[in-house]
Amino acid sequence: MSRIIASVLCLTSLLTLAVSRAAADVPEALYIFPAGGQRGTTVDARIGGCNLHDSCPLHFDATDVQAPATIQRRETVWFEGPIVPLPESQKAEDYPNDYAAKLTIAPQAATGARWWRLSTSQGVTASKKFVIGDLPEIV
Repeated sequence: MSRIIASVLCLTSLLTLAVSRAAADVPEALYIFPAGGQRGTTVDARIGGCNLHDSCPLHFDATDVQAPATIQRRETVWFEGPIVPLPESQKAEDYPNDYAAKLTIAPQAATGARWWRLSTSQGVTASKKFVIGDLPEIV
């Protein structure tokens, strides 16, 4: 009888964990613009993501890119898309918010990819690439 009670309690605990985990607003990093920078320069970057609150920590995997400890939400640039026929246009949409970050790339930084991610109390985003090169970024 005690095995049955223990099994029921274990199953209840697992279901509770699964439901609470599914209800979390998991953070998501979608882009960084520009996607890279020239070594020895400072880049005003725009980072886009969802479920990041008004600010969130920014983590770079390398010491040759100096980034702020947290990024702050800024006005989001909006581009109107194509007209979508009903009922597709009635679906819920989650647009990313823009965040500002000033990235300083060391003059002696090696060229190549650096990885960054964001975090909130709900989790950590997947890593994204930021590329360091010798040439200036041109839009």
